[in-house]
Amino acid sequence: MEYPLARQRWKEVRLAEVGRWAEAVVVSEQAVALRRELVELNRDAHLSDYVQSLVVRGWTLSEARQYGDAVRPLAEAFAAGQELPELARELLNDAVAVLREARRRSPAEVDAAFETLTGRTFTEWISEAG
Repeated sequence: MEYPLARQRWKEVRLAEVGRWAEAVVVSEQAVALRRELVELNRDAHLSDYVQSLVVRGWTLSEARQYGDAVRPLAEAFAAGQELPELARELLNDAVAVLREARRRSPAEVDAAFETLTGRTFTEWISEAG
């Protein structure tokens, strides 16, 4: 799958490109934790980077074949991304694209994780999300 936006600069993406999936998953978790702390300090300044790190985490988990685990950061990215200015909303499209790809690869796993997390089916949600 093509990387959402220009994430080639992200360490976890570079690790994934060379097949170092275990390390990429750990680095993506660290990136989300760091950016979550920054958002708590100054939401306006760091929300876009936080949402992007969630999308990258979801992508990393999906590419590491952890499809069910990819649902939470992608759903969180979509929810938090609703607060972004219009110009940054491409991140929402990325979150949806990664979720769709994860579901294409493992429908039962993604559907179960999605329904457990949101109380809704993926099909219901995606029809509204676009």
